Amino acid sequence: MAAHNGLPLQKPICWVNFKMPIVLRKNGFKVLILLPPREHGPAHVHVEKGEGLVVVELAYRGKTQRIKKISEMRNSDVVSAFRLVESHTEQLIAAWRKHHGEA
Repeated sequence: MAAHNGLPLQKPICWVNFKMPIVLRKNGFKVLILLPPREHGPAHVHVEKGEGLVVVELAYRGKTQRIKKISEMRNSDVVSAFRLVESHTEQLIAAWRKHHGEA
């Protein structure tokens, strides 16, 4: 096993698993919101498809919808995920506020 700062790296005893309610499923996409205390504003959602992930900041309180992070997702799926979030903005903001209050 590799070393870090001269010490052998250890396998983790357990992985911390944060709750992420699925707030929307459509066309193979799952839209999730991480719960406090792990998650924080501004209001955003995690969109998964297969192994891919895109994090989209919601259009809320004068902010424009934008992509914050992309991981292992095809470009065409990123575009589809962005449009999915865009077309369900009100529902997703309501879900965010349910779990986080104002963002």
